[in-house]
Amino acid sequence: MGDNASALPQASLLFPLNVTEEGKKEPVVRTILNINNDNRSIILAGDVPKNSKVQLMMASLDEIAEGAKTAAEFAIKNRKNNPELAILVSCVQRKLAMNQRVEEGFKQVLEVIRE
Repeated sequence: MGDNASALPQASLLFPLNVTEEGKKEPVVRTILNINNDNRSIILAGDVPKNSKVQLMMASLDEIAEGAKTAAEFAIKNRKNNPELAILVSCVQRKLAMNQRVEEGFKQVLEVIRE
């Protein structure tokens, strides 16, 4: 976590966990909500089944916003017409980590579907 370690638990929002359950191919993301210093554990938003593969993720805010654009490009790939409606689903993790910058991802999606 580098310099962010001194800012825990707030900085943990920038380091969610990629969790792949044993026997499954698709991972899920779990947000670190808090750290229990007494028993040296972390409190997550969601379950981590036993024997799951867990990886600490790290991305810059620019990469998170760019990910929305990439998802939009993938969604409209091979379409004959631009969509008339787009439903964007986000999560509290994204909002807490990005704060005001969360709108950047929305703007990038709009640019893609309006082309």
